[in-house]
Amino acid sequence: ANVATDEMQWNMKFHDFYDCPRDDSMYVTAMAISVNKTTGTDFANGESHNIMISIKNESEVFPGCPPPADPGDPVCLGEGSLQVIVDGTVYDEAGDHRISNNLRIVSHNTYDACSRKWYDYDKSNYKGHLHHEGGIFRRLLGNRELFSTKDPMDFVRNARKYMVAPVDCKDWIKKRTKNKDLFEQFGGWSTIYIETPVVSFQVEYRQIKKDRAGDGGGTGLAQDMEVQNLTVYGTQKKCISHVLDAWLTHANPKMRGEKWDGILGETRTLRLNDEGYEVLENRDLLLMGSDVDYEVGSAFGRDFPARDLNLEWRKLLARNSSLLS
Repeated sequence: ANVATDEMQWNMKFHDFYDCPRDDSMYVTAMAISVNKTTGTDFANGESHNIMISIKNESEVFPGCPPPADPGDPVCLGEGSLQVIVDGTVYDEAGDHRISNNLRIVSHNTYDACSRKWYDYDKSNYKGHLHHEGGIFRRLLGNRELFSTKDPMDFVRNARKYMVAPVDCKDWIKKRTKNKDLFEQFGGWSTIYIETPVVSFQVEYRQIKKDRAGDGGGTGLAQDMEVQNLTVYGTQKKCISHVLDAWLTHANPKMRGEKWDGILGETRTLRLNDEGYEVLENRDLLLMGSDVDYEVGSAFGRDFPARDLNLEWRKLLARNSSLLS
């Protein structure tokens, strides 16, 4: 569980890619978002949605997909690797999917310069000329354009300042705007925007196939070798991985006013150390429980032990506060 409130829950699935180096092998390969599953007060029709973004086959990258039936038709996402499943219906093509009055998903393929900087972004990974650097952005925007009237290209333009290389992407955005062909772009990387009245997300997808120890492999040969009890990788096996990164870009006032649980949710609350300074690192001080305490029983599960621990802690704080008042 990454974020859990009464209005929304956001769970993530991690996958270990065994043929990759140990410090570069664990990534998110699915995320499940339950919107308004417990209240229903913010949806005009009392709607709720289960949204799953996932990899079709974690052991295969760049599988490819059939060409569009007609020129101008949308193309598949992530060269056939990526899918969005909403309430059981699969959406695996780029497009502006207006699923209901309260859910809109805009998805398209992209490339490295136009992808949003991921959490561990390193500018050395970008092969072009990098004009801008930047950190990680997790913002909750208060006011925004009504999502039902927003042009799909506006999502891209509004995200430009957070991209890996916004200057390099400028011409690509101009061409997509002029040609009106955003959803016809092929590519192994994809961007997905999820818009609801409760919460909004931007999701970036990457897939990677590379030698496990750089170009040519560590040994220069096909096979792995043991050197002084250390494995030096060859080129026979490739490091393949799928990576999903997501940003919570908007939360409505009601959700912002709620208590947030989950790994990311707990970091929203200011925590002080014994000296009274804000805790900025050290997982044991930032979070209530261990990794297992945040595990849910299913993709859209809402219960996890750390949530109960937080509830008891809040009750204790409330009782102590009343005794001191």
